[in-house]
Amino acid sequence: MGVFDFCDEIAAQYVFYATTLKEQKEKSFKQFCQEHNITGAIVQGLKITDPYYEEIQSTDFPTVLIDLENKNPKIGSIGIDNRAAGMEITDFLIDNGHQQIGMINGSKYASVSLQRQLGYQDALIEHDIAVKEDFIEFADFSESLAYEKAKQLLSSHPEITAIFSASDLMALGVIKAAKELGRILPRDLSIFAFDNIAVSEFLSPSLSTVEQNMRGVAYRAAKLLDDIIDRNHENSWNIKSDYELVI
Repeated sequence: MGVFDFCDEIAAQYVFYATTLKEQKEKSFKQFCQEHNITGAIVQGLKITDPYYEEIQSTDFPTVLIDLENKNPKIGSIGIDNRAAGMEITDFLIDNGHQQIGMINGSKYASVSLQRQLGYQDALIEHDIAVKEDFIEFADFSESLAYEKAKQLLSSHPEITAIFSASDLMALGVIKAAKELGRILPRDLSIFAFDNIAVSEFLSPSLSTVEQNMRGVAYRAAKLLDDIIDRNHENSWNIKSDYELVI
């Protein structure tokens, strides 16, 4: 991955650590880093309700967040503009004739999920289409839960002709649910997803999705962290990376 690439260039050691909510309550983020002799941290996957996320918003420890909202000027962040991407996806579906658009979202406590939903809502409002809360389900980025939620959603609201899935993995569950309900894709239901994982191109019909260069994001995150450690301040430590809609 990109972090390894950059660490190789500067002869730095990269170590991966995972943490649980229980561990976060027992030991602060700063304590964790000090005990492991960490010079700087790249953090990904926290929920906005996690203790470490709250602590990082006021830390002065060299830190870079990936795909997490950042209000701390002393640390860095990198990720795509998820709100803009969510709006582009929904705009695309509307431009292709869809008015009844459902959403299978990730987690209520994940920054990327909240931003993608805001973009979805922005597009509906801009096109004078009502935002219907019962058209939005959360499946925690799980394929099996997305299958259950999509089946409920499509059964309760057969008028839905398109679904924005906040990840490709969840889209697999949506596809399974739609086929079980007799929906022919894409004639009866269009699906637009996120991540462009390898399996997407092998689906029939193929899946429209958002491509993110995560290797490039990881490399830039490591370089940004190195700059923060060395205090090489440029214009901003909050970087928006590129993305592409793959139709």
